[in-house]
Amino acid sequence: MGAQPERLQFGKYCGKPFIWLVEKNVGWAVSLMADHEAVQEKSCLTSPDAQWDNKEALYRYVNMFPEMRKAIKARRDKRPQPNLSTTGDILVGFGPYSNLSRQALLLSTEKEHESYVKRMLRHPVTNPGGKLDILKKYLIKMQAEQTAEDQAMIMVAEKVEKSYNMERGTVYHLF
Repeated sequence: MGAQPERLQFGKYCGKPFIWLVEKNVGWAVSLMADHEAVQEKSCLTSPDAQWDNKEALYRYVNMFPEMRKAIKARRDKRPQPNLSTTGDILVGFGPYSNLSRQALLLSTEKEHESYVKRMLRHPVTNPGGKLDILKKYLIKMQAEQTAEDQAMIMVAEKVEKSYNMERGTVYHLF
């Protein structure tokens, strides 16, 4: 059975239908597609892999929706163009996962990949500016961004809960 182009084939939502992603995590889809669009323009990938093809399929899908096109454009307009040394579309370039992109490695839910990321974060850098150093900087940056996003979502959830409880006249705590 071959890969299904209407489903994500990478990352933390691997196997989920495109429509599910657009309905459940539009922010992640917009961010991914804004980054993908920027990489497309720079034409930095000379030999697209299966992940690239799947991103292209997702890109074509989300562009059927005018709201998504507007959101992707808005994200790109407010965000500086990504520095290719810090984007997830670049291959790791060394070790057992040298042919995976940084983003695919970071977002993978496979235990081996998660373990490898933890080991690389603990591994000392002996060649500043080398592939390990660049990978570690990317991983640290992305984890910090995810933590900040998680904190923002917790604050939103707490505000919604408080508002809901005030309307009902009850006091419960989400966390």
